[in-house]
Amino acid sequence: MGWTRRAAIGGMAAALAGGAQAMDRPDAEPFTFELQNRVFQQRRMPFLAVYGGARPRLGFVAALHAVDPASATFKLVDTGFERVAPRRLILEGFTHDWGDNPRQIAALAARRTDPQADAFTRSESVFAAARALERGVPFRGGELGEPDLVDRLAASGFARQDLLNVMLIKVLDQDHNGGVFTKPEGPAFEAAFDRWAGILSSTHGAPAPSVAQFQTWYQDRFGTALADDPDWRRRAWPGQPGLGGRIAQAQGLERDRFLLARIREAAASDPSVLVVYGGSHLASLWTALSADFGPPEIIGPEAA
Repeated sequence: MGWTRRAAIGGMAAALAGGAQAMDRPDAEPFTFELQNRVFQQRRMPFLAVYGGARPRLGFVAALHAVDPASATFKLVDTGFERVAPRRLILEGFTHDWGDNPRQIAALAARRTDPQADAFTRSESVFAAARALERGVPFRGGELGEPDLVDRLAASGFARQDLLNVMLIKVLDQDHNGGVFTKPEGPAFEAAFDRWAGILSSTHGAPAPSVAQFQTWYQDRFGTALADDPDWRRRAWPGQPGLGGRIAQAQGLERDRFLLARIREAAASDPSVLVVYGGSHLASLWTALSADFGPPEIIGPEAA
């Protein structure tokens, strides 16, 4: 792309970003499954949303989290590179504060095909980072730092121990998806639990619970034993009834507001941006992104 065209696109993007100061731009919406069904109009994830017509300015891979390179989500990441020709990537799962091409993620990308690696190392985010490194395209996390996120949620009235324990459900769900354990009990589960409890204690400002303490908390909050609950993974999904759903929805809204700001920031300086995030985040941002960039073209996995 020549400098003149690039400057013109950059100027239009900057004007769009600057216009936000003169008008109210749509914000992220709190996620519910009703919202997702309404805006996706029966489209099933994963899919790629391409904004900007013949000269795409934004691509958003609405992922179903995966660890298999043969999955539709991984194929759509490659399709996103082909269709959008991104000059920048924004990826789920690590903090924006780490800057461009953080060495922590580059190190994971180098071992993402190791079958013994954890679920995040084998995820679509790290796959996309590896593809970006191969192509010399800068990538950056789209996440608010965990301590800042926890502080915001605690200030809104949630107890830090509840925030930590609900996050434990979320990360253990991901480990379950990655095959680390098959049910929420036993040695493999307890090893994963202890690892994550230690990590999350440092970011949540609350003590790491033991497995027994967590089981007691779970029984108190959800009225059933963890090991006997067929819906344990859904307890921390946004839109679900109960404490876990309320925390997940509030957490998701804070994350999506931050992500929207990062997308708008990137679009003001880069002619094309590719975002790789779980599809629920696109549902929350659908109205705002359509207002900014126009309605998207939807590319399903069958075209990937």
